[in-house]
Parts: sequence; structure tokens; C-alpha cells
Amino acid sequence: MTAPETQASIGYADFGTWYDEYRTLVLDPALAAAMTSLQATLDEALSDRDRTRIRRISGRVKSKRRAWRKLKRLLREGTITTVDDVPTAIRDLVGLRITCTNLRDIEMVQAALDGLPLPGKPAMGLCFDPTSERDYVLEPKESGYRGWHVNLQVGIDIEDKATPVTIELQVRTLLQDSWGELTHEDSYSKDGELPPLVEVLSKRMADLFATLDDIAEDLRSELDRLDQAAVTEPGSSDTSALDLQSEQAADAASVLVARWSELDRPVDLASLAWRLQAEFGAEISDGWFGAGSFKQFLLQSIPEAVL
Repeated sequence: MTAPETQASIGYADFGTWYDEYRTLVLDPALAAAMTSLQATLDEALSDRDRTRIRRISGRVKSKRRAWRKLKRLLREGTITTVDDVPTAIRDLVGLRITCTNLRDIEMVQAALDGLPLPGKPAMGLCFDPTSERDYVLEPKESGYRGWHVNLQVGIDIEDKATPVTIELQVRTLLQDSWGELTHEDSYSKDGELPPLVEVLSKRMADLFATLDDIAEDLRSELDRLDQAAVTEPGSSDTSALDLQSEQAADAASVLVARWSELDRPVDLASLAWRLQAEFGAEISDGWFGAGSFKQFLLQSIPEAVL
């Protein structure tokens, strides 16, 4: 693929020809490979019950029109000078989206991705770049948008050579995704400023949906607690309950120590905490076996841990 050399020589027709060829050769195969690898990663890492909390996985290649709009802005800014710079300057030419049920499920996905290798020398398969994380759940955008973003990398075979392609992954709850659809956040705001009234109404709706997400999370926690209570036999003594909790704490500590020994890079505490919740039930987070917090339970289980 030969790209124009200067801004003056880059017109939509020339760009369109280049983009059509690049999409066919690189972007479409990368999307297919990433979708397959992501699904396999989740299938391997999640239990049958947890997989039901993934409502859908979708993907797209950025349209020629939207890629052109972004290219023109980058040319004006001097960020790039030729079309061949596009793949490194525009990191979301290929995008994946996971829509899950609750806020807690975002942590579940994060933990599943934590097992992927880091980007390195070109190789086939999916890689995970933790340095690219953008947590808009903790720090929403000014528009009110919430979601968790991170860059993945997938290797595809081009002329018998493994070529890495960057993939942007977005993870949202159902409510966060609904807000994006209702406000046209994905198709409109990236291309220009929102009209003032639309901006105000969108922000109000985002705040409302965030409150609903919190309520849904509280509801799920209470249902999990009731499920756990139903497992306990009526009339069991306090001593038996304490013995059961002690045994469970010891088992959880063993799992945590084993997981810690396998780590080859730093990970978020939330990722480790979710692993234990997935194994022993979400209700263990109510008190973390008397430790009060996961951090304290971790330090009790692994005193030499560096946090």
C-alpha cells in the first residue's frame, strides 16, 4: 500500500482507496481474530454462571467517513503527515465491546483479561496492555460517559509474517451502554461538540443511570446474601457457622497464595478480589472473613506481599 506523502496530496478519494485496501488486508482479519480470541479467553476464565452475565460481545471496524474526520483533525494538529501513520495514531480503528449486567461484572472481565500476555514481539493471539487502561467508571467523562477502556493487541498473518494490530476494548454495563445508545454518544460526540441542551440532558441521564447501576449492584449483593443464607441449615449452631467460616477462610487464603505465586507482573487488587468472589461467593466481601477489607485479608494471608 503506497500512501500520499503530504497533507496537500491527501484527499478523500486517495484516502478512501488506501483505507479500503488496508481494511481488507489488516482491519477485518484483525477484528475476526480478536473476537474469536476474546470469546475463548472469557470461556476459559469464567464459570458457566459468570458467562451468563456477559450479555453480548460486539465489534466493528471504524467507518471510512469517521476515520477520515479524525485523520483531518490529526493532520491539522501536525500529529501525522502521511496516511501510513494512521494505524499508530488512531488506536481505535478496530473496536470490541463487552456489555455486562452489573458494575461488579466489569471487575470480572478485568480479572479474566489479566491472564493474557503483555504486548511484546509480534506474535499470534491476543495480548493485554494494562498501561492503556482508561477507567471512566471511576472518573466519568464530562459528557457523563461511563465505561472501562483498555487496548488489546492481536497478531494476524500478513504475507507469512505476524503483524500486531491494536484493538480498543470497551466494557460497559447494560445501563451504561443504553445511555450511549440513547444519547448517540458513540456516533456524535467524538466528531464534534454537543449542543448545550443535548449536553445538559445527556449528563442528567448519565447521572440517573449511574444511580440505577448502584441500586442494581446493591440488589445483586442482597440476593447473593440471601442465596448464601439459604444454604445454611436451619438450627445450625453458632460454633458450626464459625467453623465453616474458618475453613472457608483457610481455603480462600490457599487460593490467594497460589494465585499470588503465579503472578509475573503487578495486578489490581480488585482483580484478585474478584477471583476469590468467583470461587467462594460474592458474600465473602461483606467482611472478608473478619479482616474487614480485602487488602487486610491479603496481608494476613501473604505477609510478604508488596502493595
